[in-house]
Amino acid sequence: TSVPGGGDDDDDGGDDDGGGGQQPSTKNYGFLEFASHAAASMAIASLTGSTDGGLLLGKEERNNKNNNNGSSSSGVDVDHVEELLQDKEHCRGIALHWAKEPPPSLTKRDHQKHNNGGLSFQRSHFPPDSRTDCWFCLASPSCERHLISSVHDQVYVAMPKGPVDPGHVLLVPVTHTSRGVLGDASASGISEEMDELKSKLRKHANDMYQKNVFVFERAIQTKGGYHTHVQCIPIEKDLSTTKLEATMIGMAKSIPGFDLKEINSDLALSGIIQGNDDDDDGGADGGYFYAEVPVSATEFKRFLYRDRGTTKKRAVVPLQFGREVIASLLGKPDFAHWKACVVDQEQETEITVAFRESFAKYHSSDGE
Repeated sequence: TSVPGGGDDDDDGGDDDGGGGQQPSTKNYGFLEFASHAAASMAIASLTGSTDGGLLLGKEERNNKNNNNGSSSSGVDVDHVEELLQDKEHCRGIALHWAKEPPPSLTKRDHQKHNNGGLSFQRSHFPPDSRTDCWFCLASPSCERHLISSVHDQVYVAMPKGPVDPGHVLLVPVTHTSRGVLGDASASGISEEMDELKSKLRKHANDMYQKNVFVFERAIQTKGGYHTHVQCIPIEKDLSTTKLEATMIGMAKSIPGFDLKEINSDLALSGIIQGNDDDDDGGADGGYFYAEVPVSATEFKRFLYRDRGTTKKRAVVPLQFGREVIASLLGKPDFAHWKACVVDQEQETEITVAFRESFAKYHSSDGE
């Protein structure tokens, strides 16, 4: 991630241009490289007081601001950054902002690294699968039943192909639907059952792995068709709050039109997605990306992007965006695509059986 720093050069002395006059004011720019969007977000917030950036704060002013806000240390060595900028005379007016585009000197590989949370991985392109029927319909010949952990009234729980964690699961409606859990007006029962299962998965992850759960759903049509499914991935607690949110938002900002916002409304999400507003001409038809970022074992923040269908605001949301966020957060490029993490069927079965046994008491009637 590049964060450009720039300011008006008000050098009173200046280099003598031969005429003894003062050089005209110019703007100079530099770039600070960070290992991830999370690191960049925390650094820019610590140095300017805002995740959107702004004028560089003095150390005393920054400390006062953090104390007033009840902020804790971000874990970023901002003092080291200050050392690089410690000449106060030259730092007057310096501002730090997000780079909207990579520096022109970057190579194509560097450009890809810039847009992938600082990781030097490229989006992998795998040959298309030969299967033409729906992978997730239980009656489909392509459905890999050895991955199914449990079947409930309207939803079943399954291990994904290429999991990133032993507790990584999919919540899949038994009935085929392609509008997403929140976008289908007829799926209210499905949504309620999924919410119950997500609560149980959070308790399971906390008890079994001492982790929180990151939930996301990309309900946007693909060329090969789409069967609604929600991904639930356990994340280490020290990574699953501020760092996860900063990484996800930072990566979304690097994609034109991907306006991923926190939802603070008390309205039901299904109503927000299915309803029309003054800034929407597509309702739920264009699809959406939804995420629940944990702030504790049971609480979470909600984030939503609504695909506007035919409007200019439409973004190309990567098919594996949720996994790419995890890959960037953990520094493991292979996690970005499920095909890079596939194991053989014997291992898949072992993982599924282990999860099924550990999760059984959380969804059985005796464990309520």
